[in-house]
Amino acid sequence: MNKLLCLLLIASSSFLEAQISPGGVGTVGLTSWFRADDLAAGNVTTWTTQFPTGAGAVSVTDAQAPYPQLEITPTGNISNYNRTIAFLGNSYAGQNIGTVQGLNNPNPPTLLANINANDQGTYFCSYYMPAPLSANGHFTLYNSGTTGIQCRNLNANGRIAIGLGSFNSLNAARDWTETNTPNIISYKGNRSNASSLKAYNKGGLITNNVASQSTGATGLYLGYNPGEGTSAYNGYMHEVLFFNRDLTDLEMSKVHTYLAIIYGVTLKNQGGGTNGDYVATDGTLIWDASVNPVYHNDVVGIGRDDIEDLYQKQSHSFDDKFRIYVDALAISNEGNIGVINTDISYVTVGHNAANLCGSVASNTEAPSPISSRLAREYKVTNSDFNQNFNVDILLEPCTPIANIDLSKIRLMVDLDGDFSDADLYSQASGIVFSENNGRLSVSGISTAQIPMNSTRYITIGYLDESYQIIESSGPVCEGEDAWVIFEVLNATNPVDINYTEGANQFTATNISTGDTLFFSPNTTTNYSFTPFSNIINCCGANNPQVFNQVVNPLPSITLDAFDNTPCEGDSITLTASGGDTYSWDNGVTNGVPFMINTTATYQVTVISAFGCENTLDTLIEVNPNPTISLIDEVNEACVGDMIAFTADGAATYEWSPIVTNGVPFPATEGTINFQVIGTDVNGCKDTLTTSIFVYPSPIADFIPDTTSGVAPMTINFEDNSSNAIDYFWDFGNGNTSDFPGDENQTYENGGVYPVTLVVQNGICTDTVSRIINLESGDIYVVLPNIFTPNGDGDNDFYKVTSENVVSIEGFILNRWGVEVYTFDSIDFKWNGDNVSDGVYFIKYSAKGKNGENIEGHGYIHVTR
Repeated sequence: MNKLLCLLLIASSSFLEAQISPGGVGTVGLTSWFRADDLAAGNVTTWTTQFPTGAGAVSVTDAQAPYPQLEITPTGNISNYNRTIAFLGNSYAGQNIGTVQGLNNPNPPTLLANINANDQGTYFCSYYMPAPLSANGHFTLYNSGTTGIQCRNLNANGRIAIGLGSFNSLNAARDWTETNTPNIISYKGNRSNASSLKAYNKGGLITNNVASQSTGATGLYLGYNPGEGTSAYNGYMHEVLFFNRDLTDLEMSKVHTYLAIIYGVTLKNQGGGTNGDYVATDGTLIWDASVNPVYHNDVVGIGRDDIEDLYQKQSHSFDDKFRIYVDALAISNEGNIGVINTDISYVTVGHNAANLCGSVASNTEAPSPISSRLAREYKVTNSDFNQNFNVDILLEPCTPIANIDLSKIRLMVDLDGDFSDADLYSQASGIVFSENNGRLSVSGISTAQIPMNSTRYITIGYLDESYQIIESSGPVCEGEDAWVIFEVLNATNPVDINYTEGANQFTATNISTGDTLFFSPNTTTNYSFTPFSNIINCCGANNPQVFNQVVNPLPSITLDAFDNTPCEGDSITLTASGGDTYSWDNGVTNGVPFMINTTATYQVTVISAFGCENTLDTLIEVNPNPTISLIDEVNEACVGDMIAFTADGAATYEWSPIVTNGVPFPATEGTINFQVIGTDVNGCKDTLTTSIFVYPSPIADFIPDTTSGVAPMTINFEDNSSNAIDYFWDFGNGNTSDFPGDENQTYENGGVYPVTLVVQNGICTDTVSRIINLESGDIYVVLPNIFTPNGDGDNDFYKVTSENVVSIEGFILNRWGVEVYTFDSIDFKWNGDNVSDGVYFIKYSAKGKNGENIEGHGYIHVTR
């Protein structure tokens, strides 16, 4: 039973430990996590991954001295009180491996891939590099097949280049500007296209593409490149991470936050939005860089986040002018015996980069009774941090800080960074102030000052004895008195205030708040009031308060030349000079044209730059404008018409487009807008506009497909008109049409038909006529009833008479019904030689020109 319990505990412990990962992003794809926490101080001969462990662990080694050094308390706490590996005094001259401090693994496992479109990988390196000793210091070199990472310094710049392809590529490398401050370089993706590689400097996206790629030996190398004798790195390396997958943007933020909090790196917030945000492992936003981004400087924090093994109990800005910690500050983070009670709890701090002393602006923005305060302000965000913490601030005092009176110090806490209404906390409020070598410690800051899950702004205020001029007379004109009113701060008795006028020195004695000092200078005079000496009030705020009293003459007003007999509606400009500001009545602005309509007097009030005032009156008489009109206005015409525009009511007229008033001119096609300006004898003008639309002249024309024939007949009329809009057809047979185009008409009877087409465009018309002459379409056949074929030359042949017949056929029968003759032509002639005298029967069938068929019969008397 006990053995089973032991096994369960061991399994549970291993499970929990396996969940620890940077940023809490999990160990899936985490191929190597190098960090210095478990290394002993001194020589680093082997650095083995925090994860993987056991058989999957990855190690890099240095086989011979000199070795990199594990430092727990590096000079200046450059790793934010945490352990780091120092590669200092490094040399690799002449490729002598014996002189380099570097760690290597010539045959590491596959850590990631980054050459092809489907390759994935993510890399982080947290480091601090002082001013480089070489121009090619390598932080990391990893090459395996076509995969590669070469992260190095190039003097003022750093470069991360990936992939081992056949050519350098703009897709494969990014350069950043090296600031020689704690840094995080990272990337994710591959080099397959212009956007597949995303590289980051302090969490900010690097956009400087360069054509390059990884080079050098196969393997994993930290601190040098074995193939380059100038590649030794001189600096510190905190952590190195490899993933064989592309982390999401949120995961990248979490890992950047993890490294930034531990090693004191200020993430970049360029571009706004979420850039520069710090995110805990559960997604909590523990620093919102977009809220008052002016405070995004030297961002540091303390906190606890178990899933990533983060336990930062003290932090400081890189210049060590600010510290934050729980319990008592120790020489290292691991040496701090304090406890952070709550998992995933943080306090993060940044500042506005102002001076660490009082300034005129900062002193003005403070509630009573604060007389001076630090210009530097701090933004503090509490994320579920339910316990006290302390801060140290290095002051820049004006006088020896040993004279500081701790009872006069106030911790100023504000909601929005405008400290004019800040809450003040003294030692009586439970805050403890202390000073040591110019560094002010503020202990016991609690949720009373910075509530849980909130952001506040803090600074340090001081109750110095001081005074200020709260009101003054300002510039005066000839004969006026000048004065100033004082406010005295943090003094229990009236004070004496020294001031000078040129070389003359004066003292205003027994001054209290509200007292007024009068003086009557004859000319412009500077008065210099000497401030009281104090401790933090020295960033320009301790300079003399200079009051400049100006005595000025009244301004002498002159007017620029202008038309003093304008026309109604003219634009005139009244420009006065001789002062600084000008105020006209009647709505006039000095030097700005305005429209004048009536005779009036205009007054200008001129104030000099110093507030002295004078006035001047000017009478302007206005001539009325003429009123012009058009006589017999024409608004429509046809092309070629002679038209005239005649304006009346002025002395002269100017038309645009140019025509002569009252003189006809030929109209041209289109809409023409005309403007006439009439000018009277005073030069005053009136303007009138008119327009005329000139229609293109229509031309009527059509062609019938025939002009003659036999009725009934359908005739097609082809329309060849131009510029025609409206149509009227008269077909001459009583029928009409308004169809705009080709037409046809059927004529039932013969006759002469005048066909007329009238076309119209606006007011313009044209007419054309054509004559159609048709014969009657009726057919008939006349059968003679007697003929005398006796050879006397008269009526010797039998023939028929017809009209409009195109064909005929028929036969002749005797009285017994015997056929004696047939015919099939309209011109047949029968001589009757085969019959004797008697009566015969004739029958026919005929077809007319109009297609009609008729039949008929009759009797023929043959008599010789």
